[in-house]
Amino acid sequence: MYGGLITENVVQALARDLMVDAMMRLESNGYPIVFSVHDEVVCEVAERYGSPEEFEALMTQVPTWAEGIPVGVEGNVIYRYAK
Repeated sequence: MYGGLITENVVQALARDLMVDAMMRLESNGYPIVFSVHDEVVCEVAERYGSPEEFEALMTQVPTWAEGIPVGVEGNVIYRYAK
């Protein structure tokens, strides 16, 4: 084991914890998750429900245990899943 591998594992674990925290926040605010792929979350809502800005705000809230960690997202509204 070398330093780079340890760092990679710590970063991936932190990213996963931040993502799960955001996913739970989305669900509790009416954005039901249909599926997730690596670092993507796909939600399906009624056509006039919420907004991309609200969705992004929920995703970028940083928990108190992770203060200072920069979190950014890019979102869009689409009618069919696309990469």
